[in-house]
Amino acid sequence: MCRSLTTLTIVAILAFLTSCSTLNKMMDGDRPTAAVKGVSLEGLSLDGADLVFDVEIGNPYDVPLPLLGIDYELAHATKKFLSGRSDEGGTIPARRSRVIPLKTHVQFASLVALASDVKPGSVVDYVADIGLTVDAPVLGQLRLPLQKQGEVPIPNVPRISVDGIQWKELSLTRAAAAMNLSIENTNDFPIDLQDLLYQLKLGGMSVAESRVTEGVKFGKGESQSMQINFGLKPSDLGLAAFRMLTGSGAGYELTGDMDLATPFGPLKLPYDAKGQTGFSR
Repeated sequence: MCRSLTTLTIVAILAFLTSCSTLNKMMDGDRPTAAVKGVSLEGLSLDGADLVFDVEIGNPYDVPLPLLGIDYELAHATKKFLSGRSDEGGTIPARRSRVIPLKTHVQFASLVALASDVKPGSVVDYVADIGLTVDAPVLGQLRLPLQKQGEVPIPNVPRISVDGIQWKELSLTRAAAAMNLSIENTNDFPIDLQDLLYQLKLGGMSVAESRVTEGVKFGKGESQSMQINFGLKPSDLGLAAFRMLTGSGAGYELTGDMDLATPFGPLKLPYDAKGQTGFSR
């Protein structure tokens, strides 16, 4: 009987010492880890974009680790422009890691209103403070803090104008022309104009509509000229329109969309340019 009690006592002491050792190990070293593995920009437009942070959580325990949520705050020059919380849940498998995408949406209007150095066309640096809350065994709820620095662009529509139209052929039945465009990249980052859809009105009348797929690269703040050839049948527009075309110039309206490639991803922008342009033969 005494021997049995002694044996049970020894087993209890060993179990207690083992649990203490495990607890000390958890308290001293074995804690969950977190790191930002990458950041991507999605859905870039004039209004905003999605910033997606790929956050990796490591679980050092022999049991699954519950994730309770993720909080975040983004700031420029210490001024906060975005904050929120994701209720992303689930668990991190035992002795494994898991990458969780944290998607945040940045409204550019809030950025422009933030500081005088932020304007359309600029590239804004930011600091993201991210916290992941987990429910660790023994330790309970833990917030794992992270910080990531990056940049986000605020796109601006390139400046476009019609610098003149040269009539290569002009009669009542047929007209062929070359339209000279001036395009200025008003952004603080390079762009690649890949596709230009346009509709041209002269004197309020639609005279040409087409698209140009010849790529043109623009550096930061760079201006370039582009020539677009088009044809029309003036008789379809009427005699008054033909007289206007044979004059020295007219008011124009050029509208459409441009597809751009940027260092931050693809971008589709609408444009609407108006003004006066001259005619030459």
